[in-house]
Amino acid sequence: MSALARAFRAARPFPHLVLDGFLDPGQAAAVAAEFPAAARLERAGDGYLGSRGVMRDLAAAGPASRALDRRLRSPGFLRWAGEVCGEPGLVRNPRGDCGGLFQDEHGLELDPHLDVNLTVPGHRRRASLFLYLNRDWRDEWGGALCLHSAPGRPPAARVRPAPGRAVLLACREDAWHSVSPVTLPPRRRAAGRRVLIVNLYSPTRAGDAPAHHSVWLPRPLPAGFAAGRRLAPGDASALRRLLARRDRLIAGLSPADAARREPLPGRFAGGYTLKAADRVELRRLFAGRDRALRRLYARQAAALSVL
Repeated sequence: MSALARAFRAARPFPHLVLDGFLDPGQAAAVAAEFPAAARLERAGDGYLGSRGVMRDLAAAGPASRALDRRLRSPGFLRWAGEVCGEPGLVRNPRGDCGGLFQDEHGLELDPHLDVNLTVPGHRRRASLFLYLNRDWRDEWGGALCLHSAPGRPPAARVRPAPGRAVLLACREDAWHSVSPVTLPPRRRAAGRRVLIVNLYSPTRAGDAPAHHSVWLPRPLPAGFAAGRRLAPGDASALRRLLARRDRLIAGLSPADAARREPLPGRFAGGYTLKAADRVELRRLFAGRDRALRRLYARQAAALSVL
């Protein structure tokens, strides 16, 4: 086993590998220069807070990107990735309907989630490669890839989107990850956080986890909402946003379940001082939605497993 394979498997909270200098500086600069303008990007799907654009076909971005695409489809790269991940026989998605060039705009944040694993018929996703394509990036701009041991826990590891950095990430049932809020200064907002995502698959085998779409479990009720706290207008908005995020996910899985969710009581507004009973009520509202999401995702996975 190579040193990279050992590092991948030993990483916590689940297998991953951070690779600086994955591209040489000249190639990295050429690919970054070809990143498509926002007008050429499609809107990506739901599952996050904020706006995300995507171009699925890396090769369409320009000659340097086509060369990179050929490299990432080559038998040599796929064999290397399989050896690092312990997953022989890896393939790219032949239909080109997942992954691609992503631009995450100012304000975007991705909640803790598991990636869809069933995009290619007869295969399961085993790993993803993230390659960061901004020419520079500062820590205060956020956008870190956060790795969680469980969706409701703080990140056990954070990976800054440094230019030219790649992350090889296992796709497993414990591979919870998120993206911290992107907070760009006004002069940088036209570019956003730029990343190439390449998803890698191998044929389905006995013992695989059930097939599922993306599984999102939004961030929990913040700990600071305790008795005696006087709510600022931003606090009330944050509570409603966190509950609304759950309600949108529930509605996508079961509109009938979404219709039964209790709203946040009107008293939780700017200027209101929380009482002990309020904390209990908030925890109940959040816990009820999170239980509903887990139940609906389990039902979805069970249904997909018999298709």
